Amino acid sequence: MNRSLLLLVSILVSGLFAFNSCEKKVISLDPELPDLIPEKLFEAFIDGVQFIDTILWGAESTANSTLTITATADGAYPKIILILPSDIVPGNYTFGGTQSTSRAILKFGPLPADQFEADSGKLWITRHNTDVDFTRGSFEFLAKASAGNTSTLEFDVTDGQFIVSY
Repeated sequence: MNRSLLLLVSILVSGLFAFNSCEKKVISLDPELPDLIPEKLFEAFIDGVQFIDTILWGAESTANSTLTITATADGAYPKIILILPSDIVPGNYTFGGTQSTSRAILKFGPLPADQFEADSGKLWITRHNTDVDFTRGSFEFLAKASAGNTSTLEFDVTDGQFIVSY
């Protein structure tokens, strides 16, 4: 019996060493990798009224080094247009002012009198992958009359968010 116990212990110990020496492979999925790009999305509120886009597109201009995101409502207007540097990285940015490298435009028609531009506001880029032409972020801004528009109207664009491939 003593011999059986010794044999059993020997088998267990050698099995333990063999088990511990096995190579372990850990596969983890990084949530930052763009394995699957989500459906495109654009949401915002203009003075508390939900903006519903029917057309959403993004385009990169290598000549201007810009990324333009345009969301258009049914019937061609209103439009919300975001113009960003094409090499923008995740972070917090501002609209308006001389230091801003991004613009936000609100258009209610084709004429200059129908165009309003961000006088102030914030832009948060949460993801931008230039390898697969994909960006995600959120925004808010106060739109005032653009050049050529003498209107004193202001529009508060809030709760904006986008997911766009370009």
